Amino acid sequence: MNSFWSKTDIVESYGCKQLKQFERRVPKEVLEKIGWKKGNQFFTPNQLRILFEAIGKPLEKAEIR
Repeated sequence: MNSFWSKTDIVESYGCKQLKQFERRVPKEVLEKIGWKKGNQFFTPNQLRILFEAIGKPLEKAEIR
């Protein structure tokens, strides 16, 4: 986890088909803590760590399919 992730990367890694679906699953406090905003956005490894600690690690690609 040494790279930046886009919103699309995050949403797809949790097996969600849509952004809104992901946003409903994650507590608002967590989204606020990582600075989740409208529009295109990239997240640092530190922000990703906060997200992973709050809701768990994302699914492996094999689990998504």
